[in-house]
Amino acid sequence: MGVGIACLWALLGAALMESTQLLMATGVACGFPWKHDGRPATGPYAAALGFRLGTAVGLVALLAAVHHVQTPVFASGLGAFAPIALIRLARLGPVPVPAVPGLPPRGERRPGEGGTAADARRGGTVDAR
Repeated sequence: MGVGIACLWALLGAALMESTQLLMATGVACGFPWKHDGRPATGPYAAALGFRLGTAVGLVALLAAVHHVQTPVFASGLGAFAPIALIRLARLGPVPVPAVPGLPPRGERRPGEGGTAADARRGGTVDAR
């Protein structure tokens, strides 16, 4: 399957997912959410929709270019899943890096103890971090 065709299938999958979310939002808000006082106007909703659709198409284009997307069902499913996956990854926040046994924490190194090429030239060890 070509990249362009895969992107169209991804756009269809993402649009179906967004339409179901809009349907749920209109049920909760008893109408379109942007028509109530204190809510953002249509512009921010349209921009968010454009970013989510663009994210889906971009991810599928990337995977289709390296021949990982072979069927329309996979392309549309990936298009529907991509925005949700990125939102969940963004909510996780920064991932802490565990300490390496035998090495002092960052910021506590003395010159010649390792960490830079200049320290290695002076006889210290090079830190792989």
